[in-house]
Amino acid sequence: GTGITLDAAGNAYITGFTNSTNFPVKNALQATKNGDYNAFVVKLGPGGTLQTSTLFGGSNSDYGSSIAVDSAGNIIVAGIATSANLPTANAIQTAPKDLVDLFVTKLDSAGSRLVFSTYLGGQGIEGVSSIAVDSAGNVYLTGLTSSINFPTMNPLQSAHGGGAFDAFVTKLNPAGSAVIYSTYLGGSGEDRAFRIAVDATGNAYVAGDTDSTNFPL
Repeated sequence: GTGITLDAAGNAYITGFTNSTNFPVKNALQATKNGDYNAFVVKLGPGGTLQTSTLFGGSNSDYGSSIAVDSAGNIIVAGIATSANLPTANAIQTAPKDLVDLFVTKLDSAGSRLVFSTYLGGQGIEGVSSIAVDSAGNVYLTGLTSSINFPTMNPLQSAHGGGAFDAFVTKLNPAGSAVIYSTYLGGSGEDRAFRIAVDATGNAYVAGDTDSTNFPL
């Protein structure tokens, strides 16, 4: 287990990864494991009863990193994909651009239908560490990238700052069909973002670490 969140009714939503062939599933989008490791998405009721549980993965290894739930109960999970055949729907990017991309997937409240599912990345390594969702259903992502061609839109920083990794901050619309903004965040050293939060007016707050002496201030 790598990520957990709650809704207003006290349901718990959990993501992570498993290599079990008998991981418990219920109302599953994907009932059997593919590849080596698959991500999982689990919803537990306030008393701990299993409401929905699904695997999510392709023929290689895929890992759930962070999870959020919107006001309608839709479940949004982000993670790391090494499979080239993850299920996609209404995707911004239908295939990975290199060996390791991130994925963002939105399931309906039952956990059994894809609302959207997309890869996101460039010709390097991407890792997503945290997601958040605002009251309108927009999705915010942060993590790290080594790609010099990570997708940007209306960026604060349009180019990779140097070093092994830069942080990134990306906002997707509720349908997952468009990038509202996407930016690098980093200097000439190594920069990593670990957590993201969003306030009532849609401002994004990001925390991480850096050894760059020219990190943007």
